[in-house]
Amino acid sequence: MGESASAYGMAGGPAGYQPDKDAEKVLAETLTVAYGESKPDGLRALVHAGNAAKVLIDAAKNAEMLVVGSRGRGGFVGLLLGSVSKSVAEHAECSVVVVRDPADKN
Repeated sequence: MGESASAYGMAGGPAGYQPDKDAEKVLAETLTVAYGESKPDGLRALVHAGNAAKVLIDAAKNAEMLVVGSRGRGGFVGLLLGSVSKSVAEHAECSVVVVRDPADKN
């Protein structure tokens, strides 16, 4: 009694879990699937920690356009927009394009 969750290896997630490295890996793999080895000139691939909507809105301050997915992995499958894409569309200072996954039938 009185022991912290970290005493059981739970505080930082599963063993070997490195959210920043995992995010960088997923981003790199996604860009390779989308573009192969010919990525567009000027494409910036960045990983930032924090609230997703705020990070995207802040990063897009001087952008001409921000492209986001229509929804994430949350449990509200029937929604047209997820909370992040909705917030970004409402608050970004640039144009926002919300892209829907063609495999999403809902």
